[in-house]
Amino acid sequence: MNTKETKFDYVYRNLRERIVSGVIPKGNRLSSSRKLCDEFHVSIYTITNVLNKLKEEGMIEIEPRKTPIVVYNTNENKDLAEKILSQRDVFLQLYETMALIIPPILTFSSKGLESTNLLPHYIEIEKIKKRTLPPDKWRIISNIYRDIINRSQNPFIEDLYNNFELHSYLSFFAEEQKAYTGISIRDSIPDIKHLVTKLNLSDPLKRYEHFNKVYNTAFSIIKCSLENLEKSVKTLPAQTGEFTWDIRRGKNYQYRQITQDLIDKIGRGIYPYDTFLPSEAMLAKEYNVSVSTIRKSLSIMFQIGFTKTINGKGTLVITPSDANNYEINKFPNLKQDALSYLYALQLMLLIIGIASYRAAEKFSESEIEILTDNAKDTNTISFDNLLSEII
Repeated sequence: MNTKETKFDYVYRNLRERIVSGVIPKGNRLSSSRKLCDEFHVSIYTITNVLNKLKEEGMIEIEPRKTPIVVYNTNENKDLAEKILSQRDVFLQLYETMALIIPPILTFSSKGLESTNLLPHYIEIEKIKKRTLPPDKWRIISNIYRDIINRSQNPFIEDLYNNFELHSYLSFFAEEQKAYTGISIRDSIPDIKHLVTKLNLSDPLKRYEHFNKVYNTAFSIIKCSLENLEKSVKTLPAQTGEFTWDIRRGKNYQYRQITQDLIDKIGRGIYPYDTFLPSEAMLAKEYNVSVSTIRKSLSIMFQIGFTKTINGKGTLVITPSDANNYEINKFPNLKQDALSYLYALQLMLLIIGIASYRAAEKFSESEIEILTDNAKDTNTISFDNLLSEII
């Protein structure tokens, strides 16, 4: 299996990117160490080491009894425009994807929201009602949207949105890029009062139309901005980087990943009931791990009632019973994995329709023929075949 980055690596990369991309601008403070621990699900030891490294790099200053303050100035980064252009294709794909899937996610997350004054950052709206809107009003909108996303109480949705925001370099497109292109995305951001009016509407379709318009407008502006930015340089930099999102980041318990994968394959019929799993050696080769790691995974599967060992034959897949749920609850890690599966399923339900429509437009005649033939095969799962083609 692929080696996962450590928790330190993930937290460090995430916080550093927030600072460099302008999500947390100069003069603003990071969250407290305790809040960072809760956000990243790591120990105070890991957070302390990350903050010390950021301090050594001149990103932040740490003061006694105060949260760290950002001292890195994005505006002083002369290479930022070139970096943006070197990832032009990534930004186009990222903002297009956001325009497709964030509106339905925001609509879902805002369900039951009777009034915007229930949102944590609503006080920011109240503060500016009687004065001129600040230049960085886009941050207020961003905070309000994040409040709505957090209402979903789905950590996958929250993490995906945070990663979109982190890699979108919205600070550049809202502020810094105007010096290069004369365009600013903040000029097209809806007025605060308009936002409040739309969010207070009880009709989910109206809310969706609002979110959809905002994100599609943003995508159009980003596309135009990148085209103008290209004209400001003599040579277009080589395209680098990619957007990746892995909810499993920081988890290096390979046996848990293998256990979950094997259970998933049993549920999907890849390893049917009353059949034997591949040998330990074959599984070790498949997952690129040691035999001892495979044995640890098989041991857990036996304890929770998915398999049993037949001497001289191997590991037999057995039909699960209602007792399996009780057994799984004895293992906190597996219980969390089960919840993660439900969170992932909820997220998939929100975006699979849009993804399907987009993918179907690109299906070739040969791919459609293959799907049709597979649908007639009783030994295959049609949904799996369709999902693999969509992805």
